[in-house]
Amino acid sequence: MEHQPDLHRDLSELSSPRIFQATGDTPKQIHALIESFAAQGHSYGRVCSIPLSADKGALHLDDPLLPVGVVPGVELSGAEAFLSPQHKAEQAALQHIAGTLLMQSGQGKFIVDHINALNQDDLRLVVDVHLCAEYPMAEAGFLRRDSIGRTLFSIHAYDHDVAIPGPEILLNPPPLSPIRWLRGDLIKGLVPPAFLTGLSALWSQPPGNSIACAEMPPHGCIGWIEELVYHTQPLTSQRQLHCSRQDFASIATQALALVENNQEAQAFWARWLAGQTGMAPRSDLNAPSVLQQLLLHVCDARKGALTQADVQPVTAMNPQVGQMLLGATIWRKPSTFVSTKLRWEAKTQGGMNAVVDGIAEGHQKLPGLTRQMSQKVVEGTVLAEPPKRRFVRLLVMAVPRRSIDAGLRHVAHPVNFQADAKVAADTRTLLQWFGELASTYARICSLPLSVKGKALDLGTPGRPMGVLPGYENGAGPAYQRSETFLVGENQKLHVPLRNVVLSLLERSGQAKYIVDNADAMLGDKWKLVVDVHFCTKFPAEKGGYLRRDSPGNVLFSAIVYDHDQPIPGPEYVLNPRDPSGTQWNPSRAECIKRMAPTLFLEHLGDQWVKLPLGSEIVRAPVGPHGCIAWVEELVHHSQMPLLQHRPNATVPKAVFLYRLGMELHRCFGFERANAFQQAYASGRPLHNAAPVESMLMNICTGPGDDVSVSQIEQLAQHDAALAKALQLELDWQPAAQSPDPMRHVTMVDGHLQSQQPMPRLVRQVSQELTNRTALPAPAKLRFIRALVMAVPRS
Repeated sequence: MEHQPDLHRDLSELSSPRIFQATGDTPKQIHALIESFAAQGHSYGRVCSIPLSADKGALHLDDPLLPVGVVPGVELSGAEAFLSPQHKAEQAALQHIAGTLLMQSGQGKFIVDHINALNQDDLRLVVDVHLCAEYPMAEAGFLRRDSIGRTLFSIHAYDHDVAIPGPEILLNPPPLSPIRWLRGDLIKGLVPPAFLTGLSALWSQPPGNSIACAEMPPHGCIGWIEELVYHTQPLTSQRQLHCSRQDFASIATQALALVENNQEAQAFWARWLAGQTGMAPRSDLNAPSVLQQLLLHVCDARKGALTQADVQPVTAMNPQVGQMLLGATIWRKPSTFVSTKLRWEAKTQGGMNAVVDGIAEGHQKLPGLTRQMSQKVVEGTVLAEPPKRRFVRLLVMAVPRRSIDAGLRHVAHPVNFQADAKVAADTRTLLQWFGELASTYARICSLPLSVKGKALDLGTPGRPMGVLPGYENGAGPAYQRSETFLVGENQKLHVPLRNVVLSLLERSGQAKYIVDNADAMLGDKWKLVVDVHFCTKFPAEKGGYLRRDSPGNVLFSAIVYDHDQPIPGPEYVLNPRDPSGTQWNPSRAECIKRMAPTLFLEHLGDQWVKLPLGSEIVRAPVGPHGCIAWVEELVHHSQMPLLQHRPNATVPKAVFLYRLGMELHRCFGFERANAFQQAYASGRPLHNAAPVESMLMNICTGPGDDVSVSQIEQLAQHDAALAKALQLELDWQPAAQSPDPMRHVTMVDGHLQSQQPMPRLVRQVSQELTNRTALPAPAKLRFIRALVMAVPRS
């Protein structure tokens, strides 16, 4: 009889973590991915999310997207670069890896069998991908759940040729509340209802009482149901005891309730309290048992720091109570973010039942747990920890369907790539012709853009169309250059031009957006053209002027540079703030509502809301024959970066101190930073101060309300890392005259034309100048620029 899918039964079969080995080419692909990730300077981060679907009994993985949903404590790292066109091979390999591992773990079959119950109208499954080239072992041993409730399954696939210690796991953790099903209430609506019902049945099983430690075979993998597990990369040592005697007394009370009875436990607690205050115990209490007498001695808070040796006599007398006490005291070394009180103590993280090194949400104190790794340490059977723990991590998540609708999400972040040899040669040919006309910058032509089948089609170049403020059109030298390009023997240049433009649109991802949305977006009202600009010498005096070159009719912008060496690329702010409030969309959307297709504006509004507000002026990397592309309405850019510090670079001292407070512990270490802050707060001199500390104290306590960039640069002579962390570009002076006549859209030197003060932004070029890593500007900046514009059909 054919095995019929049953969600509850099938989920139960996955309830225990599964260990398996990656097979075939998968280990090589994992290794190559992590090597590429490390080569880009990353150690750990989310790189993409891959939508999942199933059809005819097979699992399907769509094209990778920028990560969606929330994974607490895990940042995007290298996501934009990973999803750029030059990494198509890595993206395909990752799709293969994810699909293979999901099927090997059994999770893929579960998804295929129950896809209709999992992919709801408002929810869609994705696999969130994390790459780790070097796990920060300072975080090893912190038991946690990395989910706000949306994660169904998790897989770790390790990149090691030998067996290594696997993650430590607490399966079905003890209840953190008298209401066992409280977690179900917290995540209701975050996961498919049928899956939550299956989880509830598994939560009803007896809670776990031991922290297990899996051993990973070479190229080992492990998968589990996320909501059933607290996990951590292993701490391959005994935890140092750091537990107060008062907390020991609390654990001992619970232990006595189990091995003796509740009345005796209450009597013990009363005697312990009396002893700590110097009072005589109540006369109605029974004489303490021998075990209670020993526990009263061990838990006496007046005896100073507690050691594991104190527990040994208890274990010898009653192994069950001794084990409970030891379980409560298998601690990591104390740190700034781990409680050093009881093993189970309150820690709230956005509504999650997060457990960090045994710290659980809620104040209920639970008995300690046995820990398998501790036993292995005692027995000397712990496998060697690799020099760098490397793995691919997959999280199967249920996310709102609207968060992965195509829209502009694929192209929302600026993308840079290298032109192929043919495009580079064609670009040079076109600019050589333009340079022979003694021209430096002009709009050359507009190419009609249409969709035929599933591909873009570029029509015959014609005169520039549409309105583009600040650029000549219809008269003057630019118009003459256009006329020259469009006639006679120069028509032979039209073929290389179309090749260049089509390559830019396809490799940037803009072509896919246009093809996918053309029918719904354009209708009988709009058509698209590509406005083409040639430049052989960009005016250096315009360097650093952040702006948007559109009154609202430009959808996309793409540039190919004609340089054989790396050059400093354009500066830009992604999703800058609106002068009227905290977000761009209210006033800007009103200004441009008749300038572009409605569907595009809806997609644009979605990104205005979803993208974080710009806080940094980034300098785009441009390699030899490099290209960069962006969504015009999402970016303020400067074609040529300002390769110098801006004048009057100062920061209010209050802002400097706030920034210092965030960076000091990371750069100085906990004890040294604390000593500095205490000396500053008390006004006392800092003893044995290093030169950087003396200089920093003089800046903090010196006269004036501002700190200058030059003062911060002086710090770099003694502590480059701290100076880099504190280097802010804070010299935003309004320009006397804007190079762009548009209202409410232009940011000039960091100020919108409205004159409303802008928040201060970090500027990447300033950091490069301080570190002396800024690239020199080319003598003549040469490029071809293509702007996709919406033009009314009328």
